[in-house]
Amino acid sequence: MAAMGDFVIDVLLACPHGEVRSTAMEQFFTLSATSVNPETIRTLHPRHFLLQVLLRVPVPLWTSSCLVRGTNQRILGQCTQYFELRCRLLEQLTIDDQRFVNINPMSMIQDEIDWLNNFEPCDVEESSLSQTDNIIIAGHLQLAKTLLTCEGVDKRQIGESNFCVFTVRD
Repeated sequence: MAAMGDFVIDVLLACPHGEVRSTAMEQFFTLSATSVNPETIRTLHPRHFLLQVLLRVPVPLWTSSCLVRGTNQRILGQCTQYFELRCRLLEQLTIDDQRFVNINPMSMIQDEIDWLNNFEPCDVEESSLSQTDNIIIAGHLQLAKTLLTCEGVDKRQIGESNFCVFTVRD
């Protein structure tokens, strides 16, 4: 099972070809929507399996591009499909599914807000690092927005107690 999880992460983040990552993301999402008879399945539903992989396999997507080098920096620039699949799987997640996968969307939203509040873009004028920062910020904003769609999330409570301030650079 771990090998399959590694495969999913490798295809979504490590593959250098954007078209391959996009096609894989679409196919993984199609797999997640596959109807499975609960009486015959002995393992996780495909959606639950993929969610657990995306939520539990450690990936370097919670850091600034100027703090990482090499492969991890390349992964940051190739994270669009990872975030898109993660968001598609989390969208409108029911309370039963949240319990089954053992996640708390309110806590996850708070983590995203904290990350955005603490994010520091690279001071380097290098356009590739700035572009990578933009990609990673977009992924985190999309994730926060998606988590607000989960069942049981009180959007008013999030809006009253949190705010996000960060500087936009040219």
